[in-house]
Amino acid sequence: MLSIINRDGEFYLLDEGEPLLTPKGTPVSTTSQILAHRMLEDIRRHGIDESCPSCVVGYQFAYLDHFATVPREEILAPMLKSVPSVDTARPRGTWAGEKDWTLHCPMAADRFQDWMRTFLALDREHIASIGAWLRSLSRVWLCAVSVLAKAMRSYNIPFLLATKVPAPRLRPWAGAVHRHCTFMDETEILERFRIFRFFAQTPQRFV
Repeated sequence: MLSIINRDGEFYLLDEGEPLLTPKGTPVSTTSQILAHRMLEDIRRHGIDESCPSCVVGYQFAYLDHFATVPREEILAPMLKSVPSVDTARPRGTWAGEKDWTLHCPMAADRFQDWMRTFLALDREHIASIGAWLRSLSRVWLCAVSVLAKAMRSYNIPFLLATKVPAPRLRPWAGAVHRHCTFMDETEILERFRIFRFFAQTPQRFV
């Protein structure tokens, strides 16, 4: 049976009275009571899936096992290599050697304008600023960006979510992303975006 215990302001998740551990053996904890209860709800609903970008527990596992302990420059280096860059021909992004799909719009007239509005794919100033934005982030935000970027195969998407998409536009923007990302369910996209924001914006003492 899963439960939560408060030890001097640190909330630990327990399984049958024993500390719940991350894949690397770290006790699962947080200084945020709201986050602790959300992790408990996610585990009860979905089970323990540290790779699930639609569950906040995956974000916290990643933070505790990697982002909380690895030197900041070691975290940033691979991320900066994968962010989109501007070249002389057209915006190009890389994803582990592949292009960031949000920056390569179709030429069909019926999709081009909507793609431009959704992803700012030809806004060279926007694309060029992603790296500087990453360098400005806390470890928790870097964790959130990394998890969502891997799930969506794009650093442009978390950048837009953090800087361009206000809360009232989140649902319609998820719908717009879905129009160009039909291999993923619209409800799943929206839930991924909500979890990303919830985790990144929930105050924790170590941020």
